[in-house]
Amino acid sequence: VHLSADARAVIDWQPDGGGAVVFPSPVNPGRPYGPDLRLWNRVRDRAGLSGVRLHDTRHTYACQAVMNGVPLPVVARLLGHRQLRMTMRYAHAGDREVVAAAERIGAAISLALDGPD
Repeated sequence: VHLSADARAVIDWQPDGGGAVVFPSPVNPGRPYGPDLRLWNRVRDRAGLSGVRLHDTRHTYACQAVMNGVPLPVVARLLGHRQLRMTMRYAHAGDREVVAAAERIGAAISLALDGPD
């Protein structure tokens, strides 16, 4: 799993239980913390993101990647997708990005047709 330095710092901050689970259950350290997502709910509420689902963060991550110019095949690898079709379901391009892309393409075509001044 590829993580940013900030995400890595959160994981490094966790107590090392010696297992593969980043947020271990206090009852059974070999299992993730609570299938009922109590930890996520606490984090979400403290961040003022009431109603945001944990899965929504994957969509946000993918959208931010695309909006910041990360190529779709790279986003697919980051999300662990084998098919670009699945990645496209996560990485929604907004109108602003589509308009900006159209402008860049138009400028490139104009330059190719007219040549540099």
